[in-house]
Amino acid sequence: MLQAQALHGNIDYLAARQGCQKELVLPSDAEDVPATWQKTNLQRILYIEDDEDIAAIGCMILEGVGNFDVRHFNSGEAAINAYDAVAPDLIIVDVMMPGLDGPATIMHLMNIHAEKCAPFIFMTARAQLHEQEEYRALGALDVIVKPFDPMTLCDEIQTIWDKHHTP
Repeated sequence: MLQAQALHGNIDYLAARQGCQKELVLPSDAEDVPATWQKTNLQRILYIEDDEDIAAIGCMILEGVGNFDVRHFNSGEAAINAYDAVAPDLIIVDVMMPGLDGPATIMHLMNIHAEKCAPFIFMTARAQLHEQEEYRALGALDVIVKPFDPMTLCDEIQTIWDKHHTP
């Protein structure tokens, strides 16, 4: 119980620093999910986020609340180099990062791993509908808009996953 209260306090503190909102609005469905993405159990997440505070919130929530095995990297380059060792079920990637941005990181992973590349969700503050459509056109399962609500993040990710991985 104390551990849960401490987690909730840390989440509130970090969320307040990031100006997180209470409602998370997700865009419509992505289409044409490759057959190689039919795995139904979501366990290991490769999380690529360069902002330390946002990464701390994300990791704390995904591990502490969602019970996911999260491997965090602060750059696209580091994530690409560690991809084989991580063997993720899902990639959550920030769009705007120094060096390789999110879309370039995903394109590199898709070029290297072809059909074996894990499905991915973009996480971004760029919330214009035409931008979200562009990210989905790259093959994203969906787009989570920042600031995200840390209290609903795991449910949102699981909902997106389930929508595309129902047998």
